[in-house]
Amino acid sequence: MAKQKAQNTEKENEMETETKVKTLDAEQIAEVAADLDESDSLALVPVLQNVPAEVAVRLVELITSMSSSKPGLEEMARDWAPPLVKVRQPVSTDAPKTLEMGGFYTDLGEVLPKPFKFVPLYMWPGHLKFSEGDVAPSCRSEDTVMGQYGVKCKDCPEEPWKGGVATDCNKFRFLYAVSPETWQIYRLQFGKTSYKAGGKLEKWMRGTPKCPWTKIYNLTSKEVERKGGGVYYVFDVEMTPEMVTDPWLIKTGYTLHEKISLMRKNVLAAVSQVQQMAGEKAAQLIEKSESDFVVPQAAAEPDFSENKTL
Repeated sequence: MAKQKAQNTEKENEMETETKVKTLDAEQIAEVAADLDESDSLALVPVLQNVPAEVAVRLVELITSMSSSKPGLEEMARDWAPPLVKVRQPVSTDAPKTLEMGGFYTDLGEVLPKPFKFVPLYMWPGHLKFSEGDVAPSCRSEDTVMGQYGVKCKDCPEEPWKGGVATDCNKFRFLYAVSPETWQIYRLQFGKTSYKAGGKLEKWMRGTPKCPWTKIYNLTSKEVERKGGGVYYVFDVEMTPEMVTDPWLIKTGYTLHEKISLMRKNVLAAVSQVQQMAGEKAAQLIEKSESDFVVPQAAAEPDFSENKTL
């Protein structure tokens, strides 16, 4: 009885707090949402009417940052790509000079604290193929089913661990996460020696009541000795007792998740179309050949400018 009364009192206090929150009026919302496209505006305006003013402004900033269109850069189409978190290795050439080995930084040069606190928003599996000397992947699969050149991963000789043997292609778990302190969105890639850390995080995300973005985790790194000498560093993840309890921030996490989920659907649809075109091109090359067999030429690199590659 006492427990039920306490719970009722807590709910009443939360409701009272929410009613006292300073929100934006219609004119202010229109001003804040002016730079949103039509679809984002329709989805966000109802949310902006019910969240604190500072949360509304930050949420619009985050959603706007996902757009590939920027004033003054209309002809420089680029995909939306939030900062990628990296760990400094002995061979790193782009890491800030003052950063210790195993420390965290982004591909934009930002130094991050260690451990780095994050809230997961969206995880998905993929394949990346890096051949020796490559600085960018020579092939990728956004769904672990089909490669970008129209070949099914299961039929590809470079499928990760084909026949139990390591290949140039690797399994990855990709993650969009947000900092609970700055509410900046970051990318994390768990692949190769960090793949198990991503699996651990996936398990924890599945076990989180309600939604994953109510839980705060620590990103750390571990030193690993190389067989031939020397060391390198891999990502690791720690569960913390910290939770996101602010109802407005939970609502923000939900809104960001919905936006990212929609973008992923667009990515997969566009990639599927590119893959189909690549497969048709390969079939045409084989059909036109008079020889018994011809290796199809690689299709052009897919254009993701319209669908915000993740």
